[in-house]
Amino acid sequence: MNQLKPMLLTSLKNYNRSQFVKDVTAGIIVAIIALPLSIALALASGVGPEAGIFTAIVAGFVISALGGSSVQIAGPTAAFATIVAGIVAKNGMDGLIIATILAGVFLILMGLCHFGSLIKFIPYTITTGFTSGIAVTIVIGQLKDFFGISYPDGVKPIETTEKLKAFFENFSTFSLDALIVGGVSLAILILAPYVLKKVPGSLPAVIVGILMVKFLPLKVATIGNLYTISNSLPTLHIPSMNLSMIGDALSHSSLAGVVLGLILGVNPVAGAVVMCIVAALGIEAIRKKIPRYSEVAISIVMSAGIGLAGVLSGFVENGASLNSFLFGSIVSISEGELALVVVISVLVLAAVLFFYRELFYIGFDENAARISGVSVRNINFLFTILTALTVSIASRTVGTLIVSSMLVVPVACGMQMAKSYKGTLICAIIVAVCTTIAGLFLSYYAGLKPGGMIVLLEVAWFVVVMTVKSFNK
Repeated sequence: MNQLKPMLLTSLKNYNRSQFVKDVTAGIIVAIIALPLSIALALASGVGPEAGIFTAIVAGFVISALGGSSVQIAGPTAAFATIVAGIVAKNGMDGLIIATILAGVFLILMGLCHFGSLIKFIPYTITTGFTSGIAVTIVIGQLKDFFGISYPDGVKPIETTEKLKAFFENFSTFSLDALIVGGVSLAILILAPYVLKKVPGSLPAVIVGILMVKFLPLKVATIGNLYTISNSLPTLHIPSMNLSMIGDALSHSSLAGVVLGLILGVNPVAGAVVMCIVAALGIEAIRKKIPRYSEVAISIVMSAGIGLAGVLSGFVENGASLNSFLFGSIVSISEGELALVVVISVLVLAAVLFFYRELFYIGFDENAARISGVSVRNINFLFTILTALTVSIASRTVGTLIVSSMLVVPVACGMQMAKSYKGTLICAIIVAVCTTIAGLFLSYYAGLKPGGMIVLLEVAWFVVVMTVKSFNK
């Protein structure tokens, strides 16, 4: 346990006034440098300036209080700005939060497994090349503000090559005032280490830059001019994971069942059915324990399914059998599996027709449905079980890696084609049936994977619908 003991507890035993004065001075210097830098990196990452302030304060305090070092080892990292910007642009803040949590989990696991010792096997040229690449990325990302370039509305490059292209295309808008401030600050950063031995060069650079903009007749854009920083504290926010992702969780769980069936020598479809039902029960059990954050259950079960499938796949001797379940194989379906498909299809259709009103009410407003007396828990449980059965039997036909797409894309098409719940449901069924039949025919005669062909047809349908709607507007 001593290895997990924060250094703060050890340092306080012999702490004195002299150390306190030095720490306060160092803390002020770090704050003056870290807070503006955090704001700048937050903006470069595609989020608001207050996000950088909150992160610098909270993360800096937690790492310093619970870390194992007696010196400051945490701070804003410009190397991640490009990565974070891409995640935010594609998946939003919720995606960034989830990615950050997963990264933290991986780091903890790597630490417990002592993976840090593997650094001695990585060639020096790779580490230097990696850091040099990061440096180039950071420089290119700063060219716009260093030269005071203005981009047209809607131009928000994320990738490094996109930033470089946008910089040269809009170089005619450069500002001489911004270049003066940037040049003076850069000169201070380069020369300060030769003059100031105990003060980091970034501190006088920040101070001089502020004074130049404040008292000299320089028209330079500042954070205060471009953004409004809220003075309110952040509210608690749990990243949302829509229940449409339940198909992903169950499809990955079905893959684990398929692998287990291949190992045990039983029908892989039966293994997929059992594993999907177990996963569905697990989702409902977790949602029951934490109803306020019930969507987290999907992420937990999906992660467990991925991990279990990955571990068990190493014990499968026949890779061709596993490959047929990953991407689908229509010719490998037996008569018994075909009968199972028919039975489950009838059950799903009957359940949808019988509980149509309840499903509509829950889909519109789950809380209102609960208040009105609808048994939301039982309906959700039934919905999850039916989804599990559908995913498990579809794993042989279309593949476990693609079946979740077939649950979502037809509904997305239906939402674009209809204006009511019933219309959306009917259109989604029509899209799913038509693309499935066409995809099976094309894949059979062309020798292609049926799952991929069906999904491509569904996506093509969606693109056509969106194109037609845009022209009609």
